[in-house]
Amino acid sequence: MPEASRECEISWFSALCDDDYELLGAAASGLRSSWEHCRDIALAAEAGGYDNLLRPSGYALGIDSVAFAAGIAPLLRRMQLLLAVRMGEMWPPQLARQLATIDQILGGRLTVNIISSALPGERHASTPRYRRTLEIMQVLRALLNGEHVDFHGDFIDVTLDPPRVRPVGGCPPFYFGGLSDATSSPTCGPASAGRGRARAPRSSVIPTGMSPATVSRCVSRGWSS
Repeated sequence: MPEASRECEISWFSALCDDDYELLGAAASGLRSSWEHCRDIALAAEAGGYDNLLRPSGYALGIDSVAFAAGIAPLLRRMQLLLAVRMGEMWPPQLARQLATIDQILGGRLTVNIISSALPGERHASTPRYRRTLEIMQVLRALLNGEHVDFHGDFIDVTLDPPRVRPVGGCPPFYFGGLSDATSSPTCGPASAGRGRARAPRSSVIPTGMSPATVSRCVSRGWSS
């Protein structure tokens, strides 16, 4: 029996971080991040037939990705939302409740972009940041799947039952990416701290603009989550 074909996801980008330009690199005040501007991008992307919409996250520029996702979710009827979340900005149990709530508003169409960059005002090398990401991902997956958590790692120490609010279909897909050597740990290897192992990915994404050699290196690592 032939193997089922895998559909290609075509997605768009909502400029939450003041990164919308009519002329590349030429800032225009009318294109700065705002609720109205980013809402119009999202509605146009859905009307244009795109499958998913990335909402990036940045501290210095633009509006908050989680708050925007909650605001735009009731206005969409078909398109998925790819919510960028920087690991460590929010306590994982609270983040799990937020993600589950937004997924319910969307009717099960939430996807999550895992970000491992430094928190505002923080200076950490890539290795500890990706270790923190791995721990948070494990706790998030468990809580969003309705599982009891008893996790004791270097960054997260929590024993907790899952919240009553759950996503429509269990833990939403996690999208993960990065160019550092440390990216191979959360995506491919076992958990380096805490209990259990990192689960296999449900979705993957590779940005455009990479050289063929870089793409090959990322694919060989299992760039996904």
